[in-house]
Amino acid sequence: MKPLFSLTFSIIFLLFISACGGGSSSSTDDNTTTDTTPSVITILGDKPATVIQDETYTDAGATALDDRDGPVTVIPTGSVNTALVGPYTITYTATDAAGNKKQRIRDL
Repeated sequence: MKPLFSLTFSIIFLLFISACGGGSSSSTDDNTTTDTTPSVITILGDKPATVIQDETYTDAGATALDDRDGPVTVIPTGSVNTALVGPYTITYTATDAAGNKKQRIRDL
């Protein structure tokens, strides 16, 4: 009688595990979330920066860190003509792997 009890218990246990969704290595549960958070851009150096007329201006740059991708490339745009007095703007743009874009501005 012992083997019959063991076989019956095994069948009931397997049915219970299957009914609870266990016992399978594949999963249909999708626990992924969409990345909607842009990177954080840190502007290096002075903000706003001061430029002396007719002196060479070298931008200090910026860095970007994304919560999922880690360091992200920062692309600066804008130019400074030190021969002419005036306000200038350098715009830093970082885009993570999910396409989230962030911009920060340095005024000169």
